[in-house]
Amino acid sequence: MTQTETKSKLEAAEEILKMVASSGGELTFEQRVECCNALGCTEKELDREIRRFGRIVQQRKVAGTRQDRNKQDEEVRRLFKVREKRSPELEKQIADLQSELAKIEQDHRLAAKRAEEMEAAVDNLRSLAPKWRVAEFNQRKRAATKKYREPALRAATECDRIEACQNLVVDDGQKCIDFIGTIEHTTGQKFIQRRGFGQRSTVDRSAWQAYIDEQVARIPKLEEIHGENLDAYNDAIDAAEAECLDVYVD
Repeated sequence: MTQTETKSKLEAAEEILKMVASSGGELTFEQRVECCNALGCTEKELDREIRRFGRIVQQRKVAGTRQDRNKQDEEVRRLFKVREKRSPELEKQIADLQSELAKIEQDHRLAAKRAEEMEAAVDNLRSLAPKWRVAEFNQRKRAATKKYREPALRAATECDRIEACQNLVVDDGQKCIDFIGTIEHTTGQKFIQRRGFGQRSTVDRSAWQAYIDEQVARIPKLEEIHGENLDAYNDAIDAAEAECLDVYVD
């Protein structure tokens, strides 16, 4: 075989490897035989060559053409000039903005501290209210708790219970059976199919799901009850503080 023929076969083999590496495909059996013969390599060595051409293809994409690199170099020079021209101005703007931000943050801290001091002073003045006024406030607070806060807490607790039921993984395990058993006890409904001695109890999934759907439908109303009662409680406490304890508060 002449040197020209050998070179031609090498170039053909490399072209095949480059094509396969670019497409991400695999060599056919015939192509593997052809490449091994042309390159004078083993199957294992051919696999290394394939990986090498894969890296070549990847790096060529990054490197681009000479025109691409010249264009990128020109962009680097252009942006360097822009940076040199704009940097002093922008750095001054940044410094000014940082100074302004620091001043705003300081003012906020001072304002918050002053607000805390004022609220603490109001609490101290309320603690100095006459005993009969304090007693009247406590009476109104107890009434507001019973009328508004307790229903709000019950609604929140009920929402938490429904969420726990909704998130329960029903798997007939003892922990699951015990949990649903407590729901049975509190609701009077039946969800567990209890077997004879030595047999595992199971959950009636259809009955349990029907219960869950029914409870989930209650959540919007429970949230409304919670929010309305909590707002009413806060309003009642605010009014009681103003009328009973704010005797020395302007």
